[in-house]
Amino acid sequence: MYKPHFSADFYLYTFKIANCTAQHPHDWSTCPFAHPREKARRRDPRLFDYEPLPCPDDKKWHSCPRGDSCSYTHNVYEFHLHPKRFRTQMCQHGVACTRPLCFFAHTLEELRCRGGWGHHASCLANCFA
Repeated sequence: MYKPHFSADFYLYTFKIANCTAQHPHDWSTCPFAHPREKARRRDPRLFDYEPLPCPDDKKWHSCPRGDSCSYTHNVYEFHLHPKRFRTQMCQHGVACTRPLCFFAHTLEELRCRGGWGHHASCLANCFA
């Protein structure tokens, strides 16, 4: 059965954004915080204006020349954890989902509106449009 590890706000505004404060060596891939030189590091969508679309200039062997000022996403976490995308669609596995990190909603309570900064019963109809 699906058990959320963190709140939606944590995923949107802290996951791979806030710096890790651990003083011991550990696996960055399982740590929810950002590490120096980590490719999964994200920009805070409240501070940086970017759309949830892949950057056409960010390629495997070279970085986007615009860096943090780019208006597009540079990694899978920026793309899927953007407020306009995160949990705006239902997970095909629902509450039986076993993914360690799933970008989709598992219940109607988790479902967020595409254009909104939260979930509200009044806009659920728009989520299915």
